[in-house]
Amino acid sequence: MNVRATNCMLRVILFGFLAACLGACATTPVSSSAARQAPSARLLAFQERFSNTTATLIVTRDEGFLGGG
Repeated sequence: MNVRATNCMLRVILFGFLAACLGACATTPVSSSAARQAPSARLLAFQERFSNTTATLIVTRDEGFLGGG
């Protein structure tokens, strides 16, 4: 094999490996109406409400291999 063919083969293998790695990380968003409430044992901080607050933060995890648990 010549150097050019080896270079091309390595690029194809590298591209295939990267595509497989990125494809394995795919997740899908969950709508806020379909999301489940976290168990109270897993809530750690910032759970009390204050009368002078005007903002609400909603955190929703993705559903997928690593996101949905």
